[in-house]
Amino acid sequence: DVNEDGAINSIDAALILQFTAGLLDSLGP
Repeated sequence: DVNEDGAINSIDAALILQFTAGLLDSLGP
């Protein structure tokens, strides 16, 4: 769970894809 909402969902998937694509420097705190 990336955004700490308690669920693994499309938001998490999108953030992970962006992270692996190098668009995000980190996955949060």
